[in-house]
Amino acid sequence: EMYPAIEGISSMIQLMSAAPFMFLPILVGISAAKRFGANQFLGAAIGMIMTTPDLGGSTEYWNIFGYHVSQTNYAYQVIPVLAAVWILSILEKFFHKKLPSSIDFTFTPLLSVMITGFLTFTVIGPVMLLLSNGITDIIVWLYNTTGFIGMGIFGGTYSLIVMTGLHQSFPAIETQLLSAWTNGIGHGDFIFVVASMANVAQGAATFAIWFLTKNSKTKSLASSAGVSALLGITEPALFGVNLKYRFPFFCALIGSGIATAVAGLLKVVAVSLG
Repeated sequence: EMYPAIEGISSMIQLMSAAPFMFLPILVGISAAKRFGANQFLGAAIGMIMTTPDLGGSTEYWNIFGYHVSQTNYAYQVIPVLAAVWILSILEKFFHKKLPSSIDFTFTPLLSVMITGFLTFTVIGPVMLLLSNGITDIIVWLYNTTGFIGMGIFGGTYSLIVMTGLHQSFPAIETQLLSAWTNGIGHGDFIFVVASMANVAQGAATFAIWFLTKNSKTKSLASSAGVSALLGITEPALFGVNLKYRFPFFCALIGSGIATAVAGLLKVVAVSLG
């Protein structure tokens, strides 16, 4: 509003940042289908079905034998589409085994998608959406209750979580937080802030080793691992450099804890990923 000359550019950037998350179930459907051994095009089809613009329009329910099935649009969602594609993979394998080869090519994709789609809107989607929203509500409650102290603890222990691999579950929660923010009912993604602070701290510790060491091999490893950490991949820095020397690792934990506490105090959040 202050700079009308660049309003169009701002609007275009917002569209480009929001679009991938709006249709995220399609991308998740492809990836999940590959992981579960299903046809990736069918996985994409399930994602498209769950995000079609016709959902959530003037008609809120389907009337099926007197039972109202909600026409929920699953844009921005991860957990519901993961469950749906898992069911799809089971059905596809079942029909491949049971149907004669003469009709397998035609009817296996058709039956798999139709049955999965029906189950998604009647059972899978509502249950998984409830679960997903419940997890998000708990995370947000902890954020609101513990404030900057909780953020500091989260930031100080985030690299430990990365070492266990449990951080792989966070993107699903982050998309929920971003979805809530997009709909005007949330605070934004504070997990991304925590992860960014922790990654930068580990990267900085690795560069400190690069600066101080005289060993050419360690210097080379530290430089590449440091760059990787600043770009969001901290495993080379953690396991290749910082844990080996321990002291920089713990310094990074303390640094990220302090940084995220300050971010929590200032209510810093992300409104998109990337």
